[in-house]
Amino acid sequence: MKPLLRDGLQRSETSRIELDRAKLDFEIKKVELEQLRSKRESKWTSPLMLTLVTGVIGIFASGIANYSQGRAALSANLQKAQSDREKAQADQELERQKNEGNLILKAIDTQDPTKAANLLVFLAKNEIIRDPHHKIAALEQNPSSAPTLPTNASSGTIYVNPCTSDLVPYVASRLSQLIADANQANIEVHVDRGCQSLEQQAKLYALGRTTSGPKVTSARPGTSVHNCGLAFDLAIVDGAGNEIVKGDDYRWKTVGAIARKLGLDWGGDWKPLPDVTHFQQPGATCRISALRDDGGTRSAAKE
Repeated sequence: MKPLLRDGLQRSETSRIELDRAKLDFEIKKVELEQLRSKRESKWTSPLMLTLVTGVIGIFASGIANYSQGRAALSANLQKAQSDREKAQADQELERQKNEGNLILKAIDTQDPTKAANLLVFLAKNEIIRDPHHKIAALEQNPSSAPTLPTNASSGTIYVNPCTSDLVPYVASRLSQLIADANQANIEVHVDRGCQSLEQQAKLYALGRTTSGPKVTSARPGTSVHNCGLAFDLAIVDGAGNEIVKGDDYRWKTVGAIARKLGLDWGGDWKPLPDVTHFQQPGATCRISALRDDGGTRSAAKE
């Protein structure tokens, strides 16, 4: 073979080998690139990375849940604190009303109306007792009109005449406020019975016993708190003027709640025989026990 031809064949073979080597290098690089891309993608889906990501998400979700629970608990605590404050204020108000009632009873525990008036006016002016309707202030101009509670020196029992038209101040003031608060709640109430004379009580007690009709009371004359002006009965009517007779009606429950807030006992709370129409001074009892020396009737009222 001629030298020129032989050299040409050798160069051609060399070029082919180099081309194959280049192709091989390209394929190797291609494989390496694929492996690198696969590694980059797989690091986010590896078990370790998935565990880590899941853990971070769990911590974040737990944090959100704890935050929500914390806010809910804080809201509940604030509501409870508000409720506790309102209850404490209501208890303080009831205690103040009881103290005022006791001070008024002590002030009028005398046979001298002028002395009673002076004491009441002094207590009101110094804001020891409240006088929202200025009835005590009016006694300064007419002290002889002040009520009195003559006492039995030996026993300390308080004796008063049976009421004729007026409730005792503690009950009367709360009756007025109760009616006003009920009206604010769009509930129309009327006084069905307040102070009740012994004659009226006797007629009621006779019903179902010596006169025809159903029994309406178990209190004999002189034993009903109505006889001492310590209680009143209400009636509730609807928009058409019909009396609400069902004791479980929401209007009776609303009025009962108002009465409790004002410091009155509500007959709707009595067990087992509730009387939703009845409201009285807490713990009140009445006992018309004997005749006074001046011929009048004397009653013993326990506050």
